Amino acid sequence: MRSTSFERMPEFVREMYRECATRGEEQIHDLVFQFNALHDNHDDMNFSTSCLEKITAHTLIVHGDSDQFFPVDIAEAMHAYIRSSTMHIVSGARHVALGDPALPFLEVACPFLLSRNLEAMGKKVP
Repeated sequence: MRSTSFERMPEFVREMYRECATRGEEQIHDLVFQFNALHDNHDDMNFSTSCLEKITAHTLIVHGDSDQFFPVDIAEAMHAYIRSSTMHIVSGARHVALGDPALPFLEVACPFLLSRNLEAMGKKVP
């Protein structure tokens, strides 16, 4: 991760960065720098099974079945250890499934959030 550079990334990854970085090249290089810094951050990515089992919040896990960086079995393992989780695998979605307007993220997220809100208000969840 530390040695990743924008120039060495596959073209489809560079295109994802270009789409996200609305402020241009400087923002792209800042994003790549932040990505590289993850290599030295062990606290943020420490998703051991014992950590996942401690999560009590209702959790929505959305993952693309064609994610080129993280296989689906990672999402499935998270779902298995987070007791209050709901998992939705998006068919045909790659790594940035949430930002793809052709994919039904809101159709999954909105009912999940609504049901959590109703539950918090003490109302029956349909």
